[in-house]
Amino acid sequence: MNKRNLKWHQLTADATVQQLHTNASSGLSRKEARSRYRKFGPNTLFDSKNRSRLPLFKELLTDPSCITMVIACVLTLCFSRVSTGIATLICFAVGLALVAHLLYTDRKLSVGIEKYRVPQVRVIRDGKEFVTSAQNLTVGDVICLKKGDIVPADCRLLSATSLHILTLQPDAEGHPSYRMQFKHAEHVYAYGEQVQIPSPENMVYGGSEIVKGEGRAVVTAIGKETYLGGMECFELPAEFGAKKAFGVVCGVRPYLRIYSLLLFVLLIPLSVFGMLTAPENIDIMYVFLSLCALVCGGSQAILSFCFHAPNILLKNEYLRNVQRDERAVIKSNHATEELAAMTDLFVLGREGSSDGLLHLYRFANGNGEYAVGDPVSREPLMPVCEAFLLRRQAESVLPTALDDDSYPDPFETLCRELITATGGFDTEAMSVRLLHVALAQRTTHGDTLLDVEMKDAQYRLLFSGRTAWLSHCTFFEDHGKDRLLDFAARAELQHFAKEAREDGCEVQLVMRQKGDRLTLLGIVAIREQMQSVLPSVLEELKQCGVRVSFFLQNETDATLQYAAAAKLSDRCITASTARQNEANLTAFYEKYRVFVGFSEKEIVTLLQALKHSGRRVAVLGNRTEELPLLRSASLSIACDTLSGRGYERERTASEELRTPQAVRRHADVLIHRATRTGGGTASLLRLISNCRALDFRMAIILKFLLVCAIPPLIFTALSVVTGVGLMSGAMLLIGGMLAELLGVLWLLSLFIPQNRLRKQIDFHQKRVEQILRTGAVWLPSLCASAMTGIYTFILYFCGVFTAEMCKPYLFVSMLLLQLTALILTAISSGTPPTPRQALIPILSVTVPVALFISFSVAFPAIDRVLGLGSWNLVSFLSLLLPPVSYLGFRIFWVAFFNRTAK
Repeated sequence: MNKRNLKWHQLTADATVQQLHTNASSGLSRKEARSRYRKFGPNTLFDSKNRSRLPLFKELLTDPSCITMVIACVLTLCFSRVSTGIATLICFAVGLALVAHLLYTDRKLSVGIEKYRVPQVRVIRDGKEFVTSAQNLTVGDVICLKKGDIVPADCRLLSATSLHILTLQPDAEGHPSYRMQFKHAEHVYAYGEQVQIPSPENMVYGGSEIVKGEGRAVVTAIGKETYLGGMECFELPAEFGAKKAFGVVCGVRPYLRIYSLLLFVLLIPLSVFGMLTAPENIDIMYVFLSLCALVCGGSQAILSFCFHAPNILLKNEYLRNVQRDERAVIKSNHATEELAAMTDLFVLGREGSSDGLLHLYRFANGNGEYAVGDPVSREPLMPVCEAFLLRRQAESVLPTALDDDSYPDPFETLCRELITATGGFDTEAMSVRLLHVALAQRTTHGDTLLDVEMKDAQYRLLFSGRTAWLSHCTFFEDHGKDRLLDFAARAELQHFAKEAREDGCEVQLVMRQKGDRLTLLGIVAIREQMQSVLPSVLEELKQCGVRVSFFLQNETDATLQYAAAAKLSDRCITASTARQNEANLTAFYEKYRVFVGFSEKEIVTLLQALKHSGRRVAVLGNRTEELPLLRSASLSIACDTLSGRGYERERTASEELRTPQAVRRHADVLIHRATRTGGGTASLLRLISNCRALDFRMAIILKFLLVCAIPPLIFTALSVVTGVGLMSGAMLLIGGMLAELLGVLWLLSLFIPQNRLRKQIDFHQKRVEQILRTGAVWLPSLCASAMTGIYTFILYFCGVFTAEMCKPYLFVSMLLLQLTALILTAISSGTPPTPRQALIPILSVTVPVALFISFSVAFPAIDRVLGLGSWNLVSFLSLLLPPVSYLGFRIFWVAFFNRTAK
């Protein structure tokens, strides 16, 4: 049944359905679908093929430096010092465990993002249509396709109406490319007729986009059995990391390779010199183990992880448990970079900030609260739906067509959502029964009265936002009957109204009066989508260097009213006004904020002019027609609901996401649609701050790691030259790997002031080179390390220090230099830690070292493992030299470079 070599395009639609044992009108039964799902498995077409689950951890385990470290530990355990080998292996394992834990956290966060790669699809099973994830498809499923959808699998068309698609196919180099094709279901290819896939007119293939029209198709292949799924080297476009594989790390990795390679090359000569100059009581394996630990601490994989850690922090920021209205998803590393450097934002339509409309949010009557999306809850909403439709018709300020695609009045949108929530209210039957509707005078309290005269009844409708009316309601309508409203139900309704208001909703009581009887039809919580804090958000974005411009589609009064409601009418210009002045859009860009009625061609011309001048332009939209503009920008942003519930359960077709799948797929960033409590440009402001914080942390981490890499190299080189025994492998791993990892994590926890987040930091290769060339960063560490090393070996040759005293002194000096550099890096970067924050790294270094020294002095057995027991008064007093010398050289060099720059 599911054979790839079966030529489905040579079969008629009826023959295909028979071969797949399904039904063209009702689809598979749910029982049969579950059986086939267990047999064929999930549809894995949209799973990433070329990515390991933990690529960095895999790189860590296959890194030559780390492999050499493990081999050295095994050899040491077999032939030489068992205690030293065990201690070194424990330190190495602790470092790997720390890295593995953070990468596991990264994997869990990535799962939260990857679900946005998989499109959703309308499926028909048991004659019912619903929306589900493309992963849940199986062979024989009947699906519905419409404009803006992504084809979820290889399918044979059953019917099609003006169906135009962009078909994905690989070029000569294996990269994805699109080709426009017209499809129709009736065409059948004769046996022996040659046609190259994906050209058959009666087939659609997974990954394609529906550009125009609609159709119905039956799934013939899923996962690796599909046309694209069988190509292991083929990746779907616009996926995570496709534009830049390593994101902000790409500028650092070339230098990490060079550093790691140099350390590995120096391993052989340093080992030879160390073996020749080592004291007689130190064997060859001890020297080799120490040098392997030095190389391992500077391995490319471990340093890459240090620069990957800020990305983990960023993912946690935008996937943490925040309000749904503030949630956002960055789909690619490219988006992280572009957001941090963004200068212009084009908002197409009203979705980015607000659509200015009223939307059905919650509903309750005497039987309690109802979920408007639950099919069981449709009937209680019908009386309320009829009441609002009557009110809409009575006010007669709205278009009567409910299928108009233009932006409607708020009341029109509310009526549409009520009709959808009731499962399709019969408006035609209501109009037949309707004779006359009169709108009575509004009361002084703002209540609305409607006198309704129908063929079989006369009554009055009352709309009020005052919950005090509940005390006058003695009945509530329940499935067409009036039932008594008791005290407990009234208390629950009052609590519902209070809670809805606190949630930012407008509460409307809908009541019906017949004679002396006042019946409650329901309480509707209406959420107004106008972003009340939009002006302040726009001002914040302006402070960050981001100019926001709104491009509205038409010049109707409703569009201009929207601009006025958003307090942007004073910066608004229409296309007709611009053409009267005989000027193009570019001439008005700097002066105006809202542009109404301009064509797509004019917007593209402006966008290209800005990009040509070096600006980073982002486009925000959520319509299929806006895809060309989204693709032509430096960064594409789509508004979405981001509720996530669509991936956890099957949804009815009426609950479908508003954002088309094609827009959702090609967008670099998904943000929640704007509401009163957040979303839209407000979410975007938070994302920009987080991305700039990531670049800022990357810069200070680079400085910290550059400073920390120098002392181990200097101390090891001087130990080899002078013939003093090297520090043990455990000491070098603690100072060269564990201390750096903990320092990076501490830098990630520091608060960054707002003035730093408003500055654009373009962290790329040139930025990395600039930091590496800055002598004020690495020269103090070099000078302080050299001074400490020379001082140590002078005391050794003078007989003040023994060889056993030099090693622990150099180890503690290395930790003090790293600790001093860590705190000074944070302070000089504009993120001064509080005294409580500064105590964390200070105590984490000094307390364990002091305890280890005390135990080593008191117990010789522990000293043989740690090697920290040889101390005297001069050693302790000399510990002031490393931090003081580093601080002194840093002050001198900073002052010197600042003076030279001036």
